[in-house]
Amino acid sequence: MTPDAPIPYPRLRFLGTGTSTGVPSFFCDCSACEEARQNPRLSRGCSSVLIQSESRATPQNTLHSSTLHNTLIDTAPELREQLNAAQVRDIDALLFTHEHHDHVAGLGALEYYSKLRRKQPLPVYATEQVISYLKIHFDFMAECLAFIAIKPFEPFELGGITYLGLPATHNPHALGYLIQGSTAYFPDSARLAPEVEAHVRGIGTIIFDATFNGSNWMPKAHMTTDTAVSYLQELDCGRGYLTHLALSYDTPITAAQLDERLAPLGGRIQAAYDGLAIPL
Repeated sequence: MTPDAPIPYPRLRFLGTGTSTGVPSFFCDCSACEEARQNPRLSRGCSSVLIQSESRATPQNTLHSSTLHNTLIDTAPELREQLNAAQVRDIDALLFTHEHHDHVAGLGALEYYSKLRRKQPLPVYATEQVISYLKIHFDFMAECLAFIAIKPFEPFELGGITYLGLPATHNPHALGYLIQGSTAYFPDSARLAPEVEAHVRGIGTIIFDATFNGSNWMPKAHMTTDTAVSYLQELDCGRGYLTHLALSYDTPITAAQLDERLAPLGGRIQAAYDGLAIPL
């Protein structure tokens, strides 16, 4: 499957599948980073995804001509580049997993989109803790954002797509999302609590944190490629995708080597990559 493959709506598109360091990391000369320098298609920006559906009502803003509803989950530092690469011109809603820099720093790139193209505030869905953080650190965008507080285990709908925030094992209020009841997205998490596992066990698709390769420097907040694969198999998902990949730590692994390691699974578990789109 390539970034240009025709995928029906509703769909999820990976805008970024890396960690805060990205791939290649500017300071790193490991095999994974050198591979990405030689083949830019293997580069990874910070983790974010776009949920696209065809359920938008006719927009009042004549500049907003798209027939798609675009919900962006997290605003990576390189958001402008990610949206340009995906040829996205409009965002209808923002949804945040948590407030760490690599998941919120690109929010400022939407200031003049809100002012010049959308001409109305962007709806922002997040926990009260994340909203408080954003109000402080992006105070210059007060007129651009309309905050809506969400709580774990309370469903809501955006663009005809249902979402359920589920606690991740990362920081005290980080969330993953169950999307459309069939796809779970946890870009930052260690093993989930039993009450969260109950919501995702056996579902169609799980996208999960696989930050490290080899040793896990932060076992209470992240997984390795191997532990993520084992966990996805344990959860018995129809298909699993690894995301939030550093590939440099602590044992470098190239994208080619990771694909080779996953090959015996017959495509059931794959490494996501920037630009990949999958149906919901």
